[in-house]
Amino acid sequence: MLHFFTILAAAVVAVHGFSGGAPASVCKSLLPGHPAEPQATPSPFRIVVNKSTVKPGQEVMVIMESTNDKRFKGFLLQARINDEIVGHFDVSDVDKNIQTLDCLGGSKNAITHRNSDDKKAIVAKWIAPENVKGTVKFVGTFVETGLVFWVGETSEEVSLEH
Repeated sequence: MLHFFTILAAAVVAVHGFSGGAPASVCKSLLPGHPAEPQATPSPFRIVVNKSTVKPGQEVMVIMESTNDKRFKGFLLQARINDEIVGHFDVSDVDKNIQTLDCLGGSKNAITHRNSDDKKAIVAKWIAPENVKGTVKFVGTFVETGLVFWVGETSEEVSLEH
């Protein structure tokens, strides 16, 4: 019985432990650190971009949204060329749902949730980097509950041109 309560307490801590946003330690894996494996089923959430081509310094509006009536509580989002995180996000300090995260030596190169409120969608502004060419994909994690989450969801490609 004690073993059951120990596991239950660990699950409660894991579910509520990152309600204020993902820690930088998960930037590479995008795994939320919850006591479960990512879902193998298709995600009810998606990542949508408003442009397919940008130049350095231009912005892309990125939407993380539900495709049905489901809501997500947490998220982590980055723009990547292969495994390299590129560009940065421009997020208002007054946005109640989004905050930037500094990943792997970068600055404001990821966004995560500020709270565990239910979210139907979030919209963020990403700024294309200088002196980088290639094709970017936005890669993210959606957390529906502490035990139900999807990792590695991707957007359509965005080409960086000079």
